[in-house]
Amino acid sequence: SSSSSSSSLLSNENIKNMYDKRINQLEDQIQTLNKKVAQGEDNWKMKDAKFPRDAEHNEEANKFLRSNEKTHTFKDFEGKVAAKKWAKNYFGEKNAPIWGYSADAEVKGRGKNSYCEVTKTNFLVEKKKKEQQERTKELQNLKRLFGQTEQDDSVQVKKKVKEKGKGKEKEKEKG
Repeated sequence: SSSSSSSSLLSNENIKNMYDKRINQLEDQIQTLNKKVAQGEDNWKMKDAKFPRDAEHNEEANKFLRSNEKTHTFKDFEGKVAAKKWAKNYFGEKNAPIWGYSADAEVKGRGKNSYCEVTKTNFLVEKKKKEQQERTKELQNLKRLFGQTEQDDSVQVKKKVKEKGKGKEKEKEKG
């Protein structure tokens, strides 16, 4: 019957396997995020930066982004319009996750003397911190939901059930 096949999918063993896989996955992700957050807070090096290959100032930009330097001035634009276009295309938060760097650009000067001042931001580090907090919360919730007892390795699903009329929450173990 169909109820027996669906109950076998939700057997304690299958639930425990899914739980164990997700716990391991979360622990690995949190460890990686911890490293990235620590690296980002310690310095301004954006080791994962990949400035677009076909972009003007490519080599100079990659060197700057991967360095510990916080601000850099890019020169030699055809004019202010070209400098503004370059700044708009390659800086700001929109592409940070894709290209592995976060920086803001401000165009200054006039005509052929226009230049772009690029300042690294901590947008990506903050994003990683938020992701780290979300993964940690999920891990804590999973561990709370699936409490493993010392005597027995089976996963016990704890379900909060409201008592009728009293509105109190009561934990009911379902195994």
